[in-house]
Amino acid sequence: MVEFNYQDLNRRLLDDEKLFLFETLKENPEYIPTSLKFAIQEDKNKNFIPFWHLDHFFHAHDEIFLIWMDEWIDTLLKVEHSGCKRSLLRVLVKKKRLFTQEQEGYLLDFAIKHLEDRFEEIAVHAHSMKLLCRLIPKYPEIGQHVKLLVEEDFNNRSSGYKSIGRKLLAIINKNGEH
Repeated sequence: MVEFNYQDLNRRLLDDEKLFLFETLKENPEYIPTSLKFAIQEDKNKNFIPFWHLDHFFHAHDEIFLIWMDEWIDTLLKVEHSGCKRSLLRVLVKKKRLFTQEQEGYLLDFAIKHLEDRFEEIAVHAHSMKLLCRLIPKYPEIGQHVKLLVEEDFNNRSSGYKSIGRKLLAIINKNGEH
């Protein structure tokens, strides 16, 4: 078994070091739970770097991510630092994933809660809106509440917020017509 130093998750890695980390995690999946626990601990120190590495690992190895998706969503609900939330959300919105109804409930609650928080970082808002773009067609009854949140102070938002916001509003309007 390869020696694994969790502290390596805590620093920016060179490309060859990152490849070694990814291969180590891929070949030794028993390191993933401890890596997640380490990343959660670092969240308390406002350090997103461990999640950044795990995000990129799972982004590159979707087949492994699917095994860990429940744990990943559970972790999303625990972290506080916006950089950690951004990395966790990025993998979830990567592609058209199929979520269980329970997962959808957690993700809807998370996305709406973070859109309601006007002090949340733009990346968390944007990824939350991307999640809602996927979920609103299945749950159109929450569309009007989400619409109010997105439209609030819309003109003073960043161009990135407006771009994904317009897409989300179009989906809400389309699903509200039925």
